[in-house]
Amino acid sequence: MNINLARAFMQKQVMQPGMVIKGRTPAYGLGGAIQKVMKNTVFENYGAKGFICRDDDGRRCLVDYDLVTAIDGMKPERLARVYNIKADGTAAKTGKKRGRKPKHLINNSTTLEAITDGKTQRTENNSQTQSTSA
Repeated sequence: MNINLARAFMQKQVMQPGMVIKGRTPAYGLGGAIQKVMKNTVFENYGAKGFICRDDDGRRCLVDYDLVTAIDGMKPERLARVYNIKADGTAAKTGKKRGRKPKHLINNSTTLEAITDGKTQRTENNSQTQSTSA
């Protein structure tokens, strides 16, 4: 995940405390050597270089933005699409809405110009044709 996508997550407040982040984080190995290990951690807050999380033992750790592989089981790019963000961190353009139109946008056949003296022109034309044919 790139830094721009992480900033977009911060602005839209996508990340909530308690979300599971899978990524490489520093851990102590044999002999006290620090190495980066793939872990599932629980998100707590944003940091300057990465997400501040807690691991299974309750220790705080920092998961760099570049080393995140999944957030709540989804790739960061897919999570971004859910919140209408592109993979590079910019806002995505919304597509055409589908479904019914609102009533105020529907073009009715009866317009204000067509209404005269409480009757529509269509009604007057109908009554004229009926009187001429009778």
